[in-house]
Amino acid sequence: MGATGGKLIAGGLLGLWLFSAAALEAQQTGELPNWVSPDAELSPDGEDEHDPEWVPVLPRDPEPGHERRVEVHSLRYGVQSARLDQKLGAIRRIEELHHRGDFEPWDRDIMAVLHYAATEGVTYRISDPGRPAPSYPLARMRAVQLLGKVGGPYARSTVLEVIRWDDETVVLSEAATALARMRAETDDELITHLTGLIERMRRTTHDDRLAWSILNAVEELDRHSWGMQHPALFRAILTLAQAPYSLRVQRRAIEVIDLLRRAP
Repeated sequence: MGATGGKLIAGGLLGLWLFSAAALEAQQTGELPNWVSPDAELSPDGEDEHDPEWVPVLPRDPEPGHERRVEVHSLRYGVQSARLDQKLGAIRRIEELHHRGDFEPWDRDIMAVLHYAATEGVTYRISDPGRPAPSYPLARMRAVQLLGKVGGPYARSTVLEVIRWDDETVVLSEAATALARMRAETDDELITHLTGLIERMRRTTHDDRLAWSILNAVEELDRHSWGMQHPALFRAILTLAQAPYSLRVQRRAIEVIDLLRRAP
């Protein structure tokens, strides 16, 4: 073995001795070398139990805590109460949660509460024998307004259900406005529901406010989509351009018809 080989072996042994001495000192003093992560914990076999920082962590839906469960329970109790003020209070509370960022469109628990508030008396009917089912159009209207602000697929589905089954013009007006506010997807289901609503108006009521809300909604939805050139919807809007609707509504209907006539 030459002199160079002997120096390499001696240097390696010296480095190993220094490394062992530093590790022993760290074990005795409780201090870790600067190359060890402060949060690192070593398993008995010397391997790090924690993933490196570059390992992505998949998000998990947290289990609802006690406060969350109490909140949802209180909201359910409020909207199911027979008192209108408690229903409106629960809806206002949901709106506060939305403004604070504590309620998102995909929150199924709270969206279920809003669904009940928006459809109670229409799809949800609770009545005593011999008594008419209670109806809360003001609460439904407030719930639909909030659904338009929240948006998302759950809100869209609920608003379309309201358009399909509700018969209060104030609620239906807010439902049409809500679709425009959330810029709902203009698929065949939405167009069918709006067309059916206009045809029901022709047979039952000729409410100018509702007609105006529908026309504004059609214009807004058409502007933010690939277009709503649907023959049935076009024919339905033509009925709004005739009496007994007011001249203001008739002119608005003609404007929307001209909009729908444009080339796709």
